[in-house]
Amino acid sequence: MEAWDFCRLWFDATAEEESARGYKARCNELLAKILGVNIDAVKRWGAGFEKMPEHHKLTLSYANTLREMIEVAGRNEEFLGEVVKRIQKNKKE
Repeated sequence: MEAWDFCRLWFDATAEEESARGYKARCNELLAKILGVNIDAVKRWGAGFEKMPEHHKLTLSYANTLREMIEVAGRNEEFLGEVVKRIQKNKKE
């Protein structure tokens, strides 16, 4: 998944919001947190993140899938509870 697409979906941004001042900085911060990399590394990927390593695109796809699952699970409290429980269990292992 491309970085701009990931940010657009994460922030539910319109084209106008994407061109607003500060949006790229928000994307930089988000990508650094999600990918576990230094923000300076993200900034070196270029204005449109065109130099982002391919393996990070795969990670963004996984993260977006999880975001969508949690969003759907939020509509079903029982399922959401099970997802949270499994995530916590995996963190302990």
